[in-house]
Order: sequence, then C-alpha cells, then structure tokens
Amino acid sequence: VTGAEGYPNLGDLRGALAYYRRARQVQERVAAARPADETAAQELAVTLDHLGMQQRVTGDLAGAVRDGRRAVAVHERLAAARPDNQTRQFNVLSSAS
Repeated sequence: VTGAEGYPNLGDLRGALAYYRRARQVQERVAAARPADETAAQELAVTLDHLGMQQRVTGDLAGAVRDGRRAVAVHERLAAARPDNQTRQFNVLSSAS
C-alpha cells in the first residue's frame, strides 16, 4: 500500500522499502526457526519478490538482483518439493521474470 509500483499506493517508495526490509528480517527468522514450514518459506519468497521490485524502483539494482535471486531459490525449492503443484511452478517463472 505504501509504494507498490503499478498498484494503488500512497507514493512512499522509501517507506515501502523500509517495511519490506523489516518484513524480510522477521520472515527470515521464522523460516529459519521452522525450516519444514512451507508457508513460512512461501511468505519469505513473496516478501523477497516485493522487496526486489521496490529496490529496483528506488535504484538499488544490486539489492534487487540479490533479493530477487533469493526469492527464485526459495520458489524453486518449494516447486521441487511439489512438482505436481502448478501454482508453485508458476511462482518460479513469475519470480524469475
């Protein structure tokens, strides 16, 4: 809501970036504490996707690439665990683009 490019937002891109960074920190701790929890991993991957988009928009291309690659890696791991799940397969494609 604060600054998602291409979606209705309040225009505060830097504020959105701060929120996504905080969410990443929290979700990294949750995912590390519960490595078998696929929901925690999925939520981390989505946050990394969004963070990467915000970093790109605000000019942090190195951060966008870093967190985008991390998102793809998580999506790939989740997709490999359930190869028959089309949503997970699509998430890999969507995250990598």
